Amino acid sequence: MKKISLFLTALLAASSALAANNQAAPQQENAKTEFMFGAKAANDPVGIWQKDGRHFSKKDLSKQFCWTLTNFRSDSGNVNINITLTSPKNTNFSLGEHISKNTTTHIFNFTYPITQTYYNCWAFEESDPEGKYTLTVKANNTTFPTQVFTLAK
Repeated sequence: MKKISLFLTALLAASSALAANNQAAPQQENAKTEFMFGAKAANDPVGIWQKDGRHFSKKDLSKQFCWTLTNFRSDSGNVNINITLTSPKNTNFSLGEHISKNTTTHIFNFTYPITQTYYNCWAFEESDPEGKYTLTVKANNTTFPTQVFTLAK
């Protein structure tokens, strides 16, 4: 049974600072939404992106895989985020109180107040199945490119 450390944080504490930055810098109105995926240090999910962010090892506890969504714009007061994760074999994923059990397709849906930045990181455990994983993130009506990564022993 797989239990993972997973968090999705809509940087709400930073939203007022981001809003202030938007007012001070009108050129950001044209900033394009950016989606990034890769590895970050296990103890620093907002830190720099590490090299080789598509291959993970159960033995390497120093990194986790993360995605970020920045410069997100919406006309509504909320953003609906849909996360679809596929695993090579049936397993369990948990995201807070949301659990996807014994399947290869794990779907999580959340609604957050609109901010410009969202991020999400996972850490693997020994019980996680080895092989190819995919991650697709959709925010409101925008689906970002599916990310493919692997987990090895």
